[in-house]
Amino acid sequence: MPQLIILAVLCIVFAAVALWVSQRMRADSGVPDGDVVYDDAGSWYEVSKPLFSKRLMLTGKPDYVVRAENGSLIPVEFKSSKAPIQPYDGHVLQLAAYCALVESHFGKRPSHGIIRYENKSFNIDYTPHLEDELLAVLEEMRFDLEEEDVARNHEAWQRCKGCGFKEVCGDSLL
Repeated sequence: MPQLIILAVLCIVFAAVALWVSQRMRADSGVPDGDVVYDDAGSWYEVSKPLFSKRLMLTGKPDYVVRAENGSLIPVEFKSSKAPIQPYDGHVLQLAAYCALVESHFGKRPSHGIIRYENKSFNIDYTPHLEDELLAVLEEMRFDLEEEDVARNHEAWQRCKGCGFKEVCGDSLL
């Protein structure tokens, strides 16, 4: 009988430690509290489908979408680099696109999203101004798709290195 009591106590201690470690790992990950309702990786047996907005003709896969305890939906985007002083404009626009996709897919507008760098997170409010900026960039990109010749918009050879058009681009920095 004492062995059963000891075994039960060990099981309870093990469960408590496992719960504490799990909560600590989640807190360290930058994913907010709540239920994960979408993740880019999917489960081991299925791949998550991209989110799609017919109105915007936009598709994408946020790393996570979390339903917070208050019911709000929060897209979370992870970046593998260390955090800059403030998030890069391109990362903010990417997160804005995910906010628009979440609104289209789930029928509920996110109040904000999170960009999680290796060492820091940024909460980005999904304001009407940010949405307008996203729509303007999407319009500009669609316009550029129709153009015969679009000039390079950066001075970073690293971006050219990974570009699929570097062999045919007259503006390549390589």
